[in-house]
Amino acid sequence: TMKAVCGWRWTMVSHCRNKRLGLRVTTICVHCWNNGPATGPDKWWNMDQSEFGIYALVVGAGQIGLSPIPGRFGTYEDNLSAILRWGPDLVLTMTTQGELDRTGAAGFGDDLVAVGIKWRHLPIVDFGAPDMSVQDQWGEVSLDAAAILARGGKILTHCFGGCGRSGMAALRLMVEAGEDPDAALNRLRVARPCAVETDDQFAWASRISA
Repeated sequence: TMKAVCGWRWTMVSHCRNKRLGLRVTTICVHCWNNGPATGPDKWWNMDQSEFGIYALVVGAGQIGLSPIPGRFGTYEDNLSAILRWGPDLVLTMTTQGELDRTGAAGFGDDLVAVGIKWRHLPIVDFGAPDMSVQDQWGEVSLDAAAILARGGKILTHCFGGCGRSGMAALRLMVEAGEDPDAALNRLRVARPCAVETDDQFAWASRISA
C-alpha cells in the first residue's frame, strides 16, 4: 500500500492512459476509484467531473453530446432533466446494467422512451471496446444515428464518466460521417479532453477493427 494524494492508505490501482492517445498514467487509491475525485492538487484522472454536464460538438448537420451516467453527479432526477432540456433524439447507453443500477438509473431507458426519445443500450465494461453482441447491434444504431445527424438532430452518448466508452461511440459516429479518425479525435477532445482512453477503443472507433 501507498499513501494516495487524497491522504488514504489503500491498495493502489493504476489507470493507464496510452501515450499514443495523448493520455498519461495516473495511480489512484481504491477509495477514490470507488467514491469520486480525490482532494488535493491532482484530482484522479485529472478530469473536471464534479458535476453533471453534456459536452457537445457539431457533426454534419447535427450534434453529438457526451455525458456521465445520470445519477453519478447530483440526483438522477436532476441529471435526467438536464438531458431532456438538451433534447436528444437518440441516447446511447454504453454502461453495464450494474452501473445503471448503482447510480439509480435503472429506469433510464424507460424514462426516455416515455417522452419519445430513442434509447439503445450497448453495454461495454469500463475501459473496454464492443464485444460481438454490441457489434452485431451497431449496424442498426449507425443507420439510425446517420439519419438523425443528417436532419439536424442530436445524439447523446454516455458511459460512467463520459470519457472512454462514450467518446469511443462519438468518435465512431464522426468517422462514419466522413471525418479522418485522428482529426476527429482532436476535434472531439476540444469538447471533452478525456474522450477515448485505450488503443482498443480508438481502433474500433476508427474502424481499424470491426
